[in-house]
Amino acid sequence: MTRTFVRGAIDDRIAELHRLVTDAHERARAAVRPGVPGVDLYNLVCEMFEAAGHPTGRTKPPGQPLARASTPGSVTASVSRSTTGGART
Repeated sequence: MTRTFVRGAIDDRIAELHRLVTDAHERARAAVRPGVPGVDLYNLVCEMFEAAGHPTGRTKPPGQPLARASTPGSVTASVSRSTTGGART
């Protein structure tokens, strides 16, 4: 879940991140189908953020937190083996 509150004028960087999050959300929702593993949806969203130059749980070294986890533009998620059959990231 993402919540961003802006006081004053919206910085271009925040507006672009909002667009990216909205686009990623819409693409992931459109890809949801019976039988589609959650890890496939996770990868779809990560690819979008990585293409835009943002770090994800896939691009960081294993066991390390995201360096920019507390700044706008980072994304991470846990994918459980029990629900997706994929590796936990």
